[in-house]
Amino acid sequence: MFEITTLPNERIDNLLDLQRANLKNNLDVVTQQSQGYLSFPYTTAIIQRMMQAEPQPIAVAEGQVIGYALTATLPICQTIDLMLPLLEMFNQLIFNGKPLSAYRYYVMGQVCVRAGYRGIGVFDALYAQHRALFAGKYDFTVTEIAADNWRSIAAHRRVGFKTLHRYFDHLSQKTWEVVILEL
Repeated sequence: MFEITTLPNERIDNLLDLQRANLKNNLDVVTQQSQGYLSFPYTTAIIQRMMQAEPQPIAVAEGQVIGYALTATLPICQTIDLMLPLLEMFNQLIFNGKPLSAYRYYVMGQVCVRAGYRGIGVFDALYAQHRALFAGKYDFTVTEIAADNWRSIAAHRRVGFKTLHRYFDHLSQKTWEVVILEL
């Protein structure tokens, strides 16, 4: 069993340990293909800034963070160099006939569930917590997922994300899907 809560300062290191274990560079190709992977390494300082802006949903079991779904507000994203091109692209996208900038939204910073806890509802529960926390404040959340990360794409579709845009990034040499979840 697991509990859904929000990240306290004393669990940041536990979250970062889970993140490190699931970064693409730390996984073999078979695991990347079958279990998915994370692309971006957050730091303690970035997580703390994110926590100051909004609560960060986590799943806890047996005293450990077993899952998380990070919330990155637009002002926080503007302080992370790697996210600046993403924000520029978001500003050019149209949703329901209006530019994204006409809406209240946040970027889904990253989601991860510990091996051994996958497939039991943790991912869905984390997104249910997002809806509970942010539905009145934001219209939607948006993020991008590498198109070869099929497990992540499938899980996001299952909870209601829809593809808004697909593009090829010459820098990473990857195709990405920009996905959106109405709250």
